[in-house]
Amino acid sequence: MSMAAPERPLALEGRPTAQVIADHLRDQIVQRSIRPGQQINESFLAEQLNTSRGPLREALQRFVPGRDPDQPAQLRSVRQGGRNA
Repeated sequence: MSMAAPERPLALEGRPTAQVIADHLRDQIVQRSIRPGQQINESFLAEQLNTSRGPLREALQRFVPGRDPDQPAQLRSVRQGGRNA
């Protein structure tokens, strides 16, 4: 995966961890660091963001309405338009 780890730790600034992660992922999608069709490995991404998979799954839920955050998914892919599949 070509997504680079953040240059500095993500700042919570009083916000829930999942929201901070979702904002970071949205920025990566907009900046095309995460490209349409690119597969995203939850374990790898959690390690890159220095977080557990729980907050990461919660963040991903914000992109995929109706997805159960307790259902593990090893790989996801980004769809055209910035929505996860």
